[in-house]
Amino acid sequence: MAQPVIGLMSPGDMGHSVGGEIRKQGFRVVTSTTGRSALTKTRAERVGLEDVGSLAKIVEASDVILSIMPPESAEAFATDIAAEVKKQGKSPVFVDCNAISPVTMKRIDAIIRGAGAKCMDAGIVGSPPGSGRIKPKIYVSGPHVDAVGFFNSETMTLMDMGPEIGRPSALKMCYAGLTKGTNALRTAVLLSGEMLGVGPELKSALADSQGPQWQQINAVVPFLACRALVGRDGADRRNLRLGRRYRQNPQRSGRAVSFSRFDAFGGRDARERGSQPYPRSNAGHLWRHDTRTQSSGVKRHSSWDMLTGL
Repeated sequence: MAQPVIGLMSPGDMGHSVGGEIRKQGFRVVTSTTGRSALTKTRAERVGLEDVGSLAKIVEASDVILSIMPPESAEAFATDIAAEVKKQGKSPVFVDCNAISPVTMKRIDAIIRGAGAKCMDAGIVGSPPGSGRIKPKIYVSGPHVDAVGFFNSETMTLMDMGPEIGRPSALKMCYAGLTKGTNALRTAVLLSGEMLGVGPELKSALADSQGPQWQQINAVVPFLACRALVGRDGADRRNLRLGRRYRQNPQRSGRAVSFSRFDAFGGRDARERGSQPYPRSNAGHLWRHDTRTQSSGVKRHSSWDMLTGL
């Protein structure tokens, strides 16, 4: 029996990581980077995804199609897949892996099955596979769990939640409500302290009486704005984590320049130097205080200090 072909859209941060790990198992994984950024194309090439050039070609080639994309695009993508499935008379297994509500997932299930294809619900909990962090778990439900056995590997764990569509989406929604909600609350609290002029005292109080919380704040909050920029601006996450983001500066003959303090979004240092702010200059500035030189000679921001200029 021939090994199934896996279609994947889209090869972003999570998508290309999942596709790459499936590719390592010997599967052919196809995608389309038409109209996508150079970064997305590089990611797909780096992990061996085959660019077939169009959605129609993905449907034509694939036995299983994975949808891993921003959640606001999930239903429209499923609708496009359904139209192409009907047109071609195919019956692939469509697996929605996005952070959507159970209600949205059930609508997608109806759309896909209405076109004559099969549908599975999936929720990814954890970091991208192969990132060296905690091994992600892929929670799935639906009647075709055998079609997604590739989610069980050295870098991913398949968790079968039974035949009912919507259960993984419900789990992911609740899980993200805690993780992302907590990070939003932490950020809001710290920003409020800064804007009310009690930032240093707040940090000291948290460090003294909320040790575990303070450690998690320092481990996560400083990188939230950087992570939000990845994909939007095509920046490299590794550079962002070192507090460095490159841009074109018209006052410096188009040379790439880096920031170390305050000017991630066109903040104070950028204005003091007279350089051109970033496009979202009203977002304020990012990172301050407490830089140190690593062994690489690159300054890294060790503090959470992140302001938005609201």
